[in-house]
Amino acid sequence: MVKFQNSIVFKVVLIIVVLQSVIWFWITTTIKSHENNIISSLNNQQKEFVVNFVEEQKRKIKEKILQNLRKMVDFSKATLGYSLYNYEEKSAKKIISDVLLEDNNIKGVEVFDTVTKSVFITGYKKNGKKIFSDNPLPKEFNNYQYIKTELIYNNEPIGYVKIYYDLKPVLKKLDEMQQKELAQVNLKFNEVYKATKEKEKTLFIYFLIGGILTIIVVILTLTHFINKPLNEIRKGLQKFFDFLANPKLDIEPINIKTKDEFGEIAEFTNKGIAVSSKLHRELAELIDVIDKNVMICEFDEFGNVIEVTKAFVKTCGYTEEEISKQRNNVLCNVDVKEIISHVEKHGNWRGEIKCKARNGKELWLSSNITKKCTFEDGKCRYINILYNITDKKELEVLKNHLEDLVEEKTSKIKALLNMTKESIRYASLIQKSILPPEQVFKKCFSDYFVIWEPKDVLGGDIYFLDEVRDNEYILMLADCTGHGVHGALMTMLVKAIQLNIINELTHSDEEISPAKILSKFNVSIKAILKQYSRDSNSNAGFDGAILYYNKEKNIMRFASANVPIFYIDNEEIKHIRGDKRSVGDVFTDINYQYTDYELDYNEKTKFYLTTDGFLDQIGGEKDLPFGKERFKALILKYHHLDFKTQKELFMQELLAYQNGETRTDDIAVVGFKP
Repeated sequence: MVKFQNSIVFKVVLIIVVLQSVIWFWITTTIKSHENNIISSLNNQQKEFVVNFVEEQKRKIKEKILQNLRKMVDFSKATLGYSLYNYEEKSAKKIISDVLLEDNNIKGVEVFDTVTKSVFITGYKKNGKKIFSDNPLPKEFNNYQYIKTELIYNNEPIGYVKIYYDLKPVLKKLDEMQQKELAQVNLKFNEVYKATKEKEKTLFIYFLIGGILTIIVVILTLTHFINKPLNEIRKGLQKFFDFLANPKLDIEPINIKTKDEFGEIAEFTNKGIAVSSKLHRELAELIDVIDKNVMICEFDEFGNVIEVTKAFVKTCGYTEEEISKQRNNVLCNVDVKEIISHVEKHGNWRGEIKCKARNGKELWLSSNITKKCTFEDGKCRYINILYNITDKKELEVLKNHLEDLVEEKTSKIKALLNMTKESIRYASLIQKSILPPEQVFKKCFSDYFVIWEPKDVLGGDIYFLDEVRDNEYILMLADCTGHGVHGALMTMLVKAIQLNIINELTHSDEEISPAKILSKFNVSIKAILKQYSRDSNSNAGFDGAILYYNKEKNIMRFASANVPIFYIDNEEIKHIRGDKRSVGDVFTDINYQYTDYELDYNEKTKFYLTTDGFLDQIGGEKDLPFGKERFKALILKYHHLDFKTQKELFMQELLAYQNGETRTDDIAVVGFKP
């Protein structure tokens, strides 16, 4: 009799036991690793989805906020440029306070004057208050990002504005939302992982019990008939198929006790069932996770809701039955027939669906609808995968409201600009009214011309001609500080002082000195504007020339502050520059004495006075100033003509040289013949 240890049964059992031990160990390790990989992969995919979604929202929101900030800067820069140019702090404060600092993302505004190289005005928010200053912003604003825009007025760069903004609160809120969502993903992952570990313990016990039973079955199968193993296999497979239909059912291994091929079939079948059941359970768990966290709605070709996920029910607040009955109320703004037609033609439909929740709140859902058909009955369903975009829609509504506010502010500013233009137009009429009438020029000179063209509606260049006493005249040409409104204001101040000086001279017998008149202007302007030192708040005055002409005694006396006089004598052009000290300037001493020049002339001598506007006009092929030499050449070229013709030719030459370039300054030229 063969010993048991030498029998085929023993060898088969020994081989099976060893192989099963190795295979069970490998399967257990592989399943555990595969299981962990699947769970980790799902968890990482969910995390990646959350992070990518939030990052995309952060990018879009940041772009929208920056776009709005740039629009606000573009909207405000015209007013700020005007305010800087005219030193209107009130207008600058208003636009900064009512428009820029009203935006929660804007922390501070700085307007810099590149002409004076100093800060014009700053505004920022601190402890809920708006603070304005003419000092630079505190150092803490260096930590903020900023948008810098150049300020241009009358096609000239005069400064720039910096808008300091902080997107950290908005981004922080999105980061908090991301962390919250990731925490939810981690929580779900921990729950699934914990449940999996519990199932691993149960499975290990099943494997241990199955191993013991398998050894017994292998021994018994060697002595059993074929029918019993077949029945056992059928029963085992039936239970497995029942499990596939209902994963909640338990699975039992096939118990075959024969020693032939059926034992091997049972062994391998049991292993396959174990692996398949594990994967099937994992798939069922994954479906459950999707059901709880992904909004999915299935409906037929008539729009009848067939099935929805728990996430859909939770978001809308209705039960599945209520959703089926109230489809038209729940999904408010869609036509099912049009959607189905689009899906049939293009394969899918993407769009936005409005959902009316049970609590009455309207939700906006991004929708992706595809078609799914089964092979069993040939029926088709339409799968709608959605996600909530209500927050995005609310941001769009907020954006539209902000645009309406901007439009309202714009209309108000336009009305203010129209009123300002009308005021400036009327001021221009007032300024023109103080100019001397032609009768005075005709009485004083035998021939003359006057070119007076302000750069803007108002100008800083002005000229006067008064008959002080019989046959005694004073001609004055002045280029006041600046041009436009502030230059015009200076001309009115100069006119007021001039009237006072002319009145004094009219009632006196003293010899008239243009130099003394300039000195009186210097003292008066400094006194009125309090410009006694270089630290004064203003530095306004004028460059100008005064000509005294005694028609009876043939006396002509000239004094100047940076305004030259040109005259033609024996076909030779000459000029006198005068003193290089501007009247009223903080760098000009209050007791400064200007110089008188006696001018010799005859009946052929012709004189020309000009401010720097004509001489400094940019043009030509090299974009250089017109200059004194070209001006002298004009005089030599046209002095033999009458002054009316000279005026036309002078302007033609200047416009040709200007060649489309922007006018750089006010222009004032007076030409005359005694």
